[in-house]
Amino acid sequence: MARKHNRRANKRSQSVDIKEYAQKVEIVFRTFPTRKFNYKQIASQLGYKPEMVKAKVEMALSDLMQSGKILMVDRGKYKLKYTATYAEGVVDMASNGNGYIVSPDVESDIMVRAPNLMHALNGDRVKIGLFATKSSKKLEGEVIEILERKQTDFVGTIEIGKGHGFLVASSRKMLVDIYIPKAKLGGAENGQKVIARITDWPEKASSPFGEIIKVLGNAGDHNTEIHAVLAEFGLPNEFPVEVESAADELDTSIKEEEIAKRRDFRKVPTFTIDPADAKDFD
Repeated sequence: MARKHNRRANKRSQSVDIKEYAQKVEIVFRTFPTRKFNYKQIASQLGYKPEMVKAKVEMALSDLMQSGKILMVDRGKYKLKYTATYAEGVVDMASNGNGYIVSPDVESDIMVRAPNLMHALNGDRVKIGLFATKSSKKLEGEVIEILERKQTDFVGTIEIGKGHGFLVASSRKMLVDIYIPKAKLGGAENGQKVIARITDWPEKASSPFGEIIKVLGNAGDHNTEIHAVLAEFGLPNEFPVEVESAADELDTSIKEEEIAKRRDFRKVPTFTIDPADAKDFD
């Protein structure tokens, strides 16, 4: 009788132990709701050596499957069974208008089709709702909230029509034009390079509304194009007075001792295809 009692006690103890493991394993799946795990990866997440807990983890996985909380999607691989899952990430726009959300909690990028972007732009940090898909398909979702705009100022060319204009952005990742009302053109002329700032984007509007905040100059002009590139990448084209003064005081002459180290081609006829104001000569 004592042996039988001990076997029953051990069985109850093992059952409690597996339930505790199942709870820990479930937490792993809910922490990473779109990932697939095998028993080794689960053990690693729990901080155990796989060979030490293989049987317990496998029984915990079996328990979670029977309760309908996880699915086996590949041989030996499981993922959370869900009806609605959310994730956060950064938008990477494709040339076809679709976006791909890069998230640290998901193994692969999540595709969001153009109609489901909810006015999100390249680089924006967003919250998305994942669509329930079969395991063989790629993850898809829709943007449900824009958490943070990466940028609102864009460099491009202004195209002016009757009573309004559109900023056609220079960046290939900015796929929509910015609508500029006539009162917000800031003196810009058709075809000039400018910087526009998005001020609003009505829910049903296909383009954001904006204003011209700076006219860079005529497209094709050397200085204009340089300033346009600097502005596009957020680099300064103006510096404080004290910095300019310090730069002017720098001695840029070539000393005789330096000339002695070089081979002198100053008397050799030399031609270049670049203009006099180029930053380097070919």
